[in-house]
Amino acid sequence: MFENTVFGRLDQKLQRAIADAGYEKPTPIQEKAMPYLFAAAL
Repeated sequence: MFENTVFGRLDQKLQRAIADAGYEKPTPIQEKAMPYLFAAAL
């Protein structure tokens, strides 16, 4: 669904919810910020 974006690292349920809300790709700030959030979650 979102394999080529940072959304692709999210749980499938979250990916479906994002898609159902009409989003097709993350915003530029999401692209930049989310990798830091994923790294902090480890």
